[in-house]
Amino acid sequence: MALGTPVSQTSKTGTSSIGTSASFTPGNGDLIVVYAGAIRNDVTMPSTQTITDSQGLSWVSRFDHSYNCDPSAQVRLQAWVALSNGNAMTVTVTAGATVPSGLVVGSLF
Repeated sequence: MALGTPVSQTSKTGTSSIGTSASFTPGNGDLIVVYAGAIRNDVTMPSTQTITDSQGLSWVSRFDHSYNCDPSAQVRLQAWVALSNGNAMTVTVTAGATVPSGLVVGSLF
């Protein structure tokens, strides 16, 4: 399998707890890989993020790890995979009470 170029990348600033990718159309049966990060600038660890998409795919969590970068910066990184149905779609990651710092969507073919 070759790793494709990321099909969508977003960076979030401000107070929104939701990050949404641009629309993209992966090949039918492609493995879609999503990486997302959330950061809090206080002593509280970011909450677990949730993932949804416009096609109702079934997502499997592959990675979920929190980092205590220093007393005033806490980071959570997560990754999920799903199989594409070949239709145009968007992906949304919601970080609860924290702010998502980025969302990268890739497609394996």
